Amino acid sequence: MRAIILFFSVVLGWNAPASAQMFADIRECDAIYGSPVSPTGKTSDVRFYKQNGLSIKILFVEEKAAVITFTSLTSLKLPDELQLKLLNGSAGSNNWEEVEGEGAKTWSRSDGQAFAIYDNLSGELNVFSTDYIEKAKSEVHSAINQQ
Repeated sequence: MRAIILFFSVVLGWNAPASAQMFADIRECDAIYGSPVSPTGKTSDVRFYKQNGLSIKILFVEEKAAVITFTSLTSLKLPDELQLKLLNGSAGSNNWEEVEGEGAKTWSRSDGQAFAIYDNLSGELNVFSTDYIEKAKSEVHSAINQQ
């Protein structure tokens, strides 16, 4: 089975880039992916990279990677093998466990610090830090309470 995956990875160009670790800073992400294709300044909260047929968008919160979005530049979908390769690259010493999700594949990282969603319609694999989600929820609740 590994030989088949390796064959397709080489022949079809499914070589994944080194995945950014959640909580990496801008400098670390630039070292992994090279120069961003469209930075909006040195203190930009979002950076876009292109590598090995992928578009990689990273949202930084407090100068740390909080959301990483992977999209194929060559097809409408990311193959299952590539999704797992990208997730494992951002797992650190942790594991990803698939969990039930409605309309999308969903994973949770074993340390509880991140989760991921692959949307079949958009073809995007999004990796979120749980801190980012909690902060976003808190801001929404605060905005609702102020109305």
